[in-house]
Amino acid sequence: MRIVLISGPAGSGKTVALKLLDNMGFTCVDNIPPALLPQLVAQSAAGKISKLAVSLDIRVPYAKDGIQNCLRAIRRQGHPVRLLFLDADDATLIRRLDGKHRRHPLAATNLTLAESIAAERQILQPWQDFAFCINNSLDGTGDLKFRIQEWLALSQGGLQVVVESFGFKYGAPLDLDFLFDVRALPNPYYDEALRELTGRDEAVRAYFARFKTVQQMVADISGYLNRWLPEYARQTRVHMLVVGIGCTGGQHRSVFVAEAVAERLRDYPVWVRHRQLPGNGSRM
Repeated sequence: MRIVLISGPAGSGKTVALKLLDNMGFTCVDNIPPALLPQLVAQSAAGKISKLAVSLDIRVPYAKDGIQNCLRAIRRQGHPVRLLFLDADDATLIRRLDGKHRRHPLAATNLTLAESIAAERQILQPWQDFAFCINNSLDGTGDLKFRIQEWLALSQGGLQVVVESFGFKYGAPLDLDFLFDVRALPNPYYDEALRELTGRDEAVRAYFARFKTVQQMVADISGYLNRWLPEYARQTRVHMLVVGIGCTGGQHRSVFVAEAVAERLRDYPVWVRHRQLPGNGSRM
């Protein structure tokens, strides 16, 4: 049985994640005490359930040793477990909760919303220590779904690589393992015929083909990654590495370089994601 456990503060997207998993054929359970998880897994396996997703509620204490014991008990039953922690910055969480007029689970303790979020983070910290984290402060619902789908596809074993283009003027992604700045390259934005195109369009690709500096940048980044990714695979327990490639707006240079670098990576499944081009993600 395939098991996905989800946690995170209120407003971080757990409901979106659970709905996505439900649409993908998972049997979904919301708000269960962690101590009951081994029993739930055993009963689900006996019922021939093949995919189980569980969202965990903060109102039950998250003792670190309790989480460790719970995970050991599940794995002793022979089931792989994937842990996902969704997060966002405090300002985003406050905006989402206020915008939907949602009452924070800790509001009954007479804390302000900001104080409730801080207390919630303390409760959740042991869980976050064991989970893969997605910070979706800047993501819409569609982007979050895409990132969860990426994670599900890439968490099946072995080192996986995500190459993500983005625009610095919108802020760098918060979950990067490597960051490369390509703002030193020629910018097709200043060519009116290319301004509305992207780094995936043939005219823009032809523009970049004229510059040796662009080809050298691609060669340097892909060479570095091909040299060091095997060491990360051997020396760490990381299953996925996220490579960020940024330019000013995330439309031309970073998109082109991300695609070109992904084509040159050897031996690893690679996903390409363009943060400033909604819906443009693909597996190489």
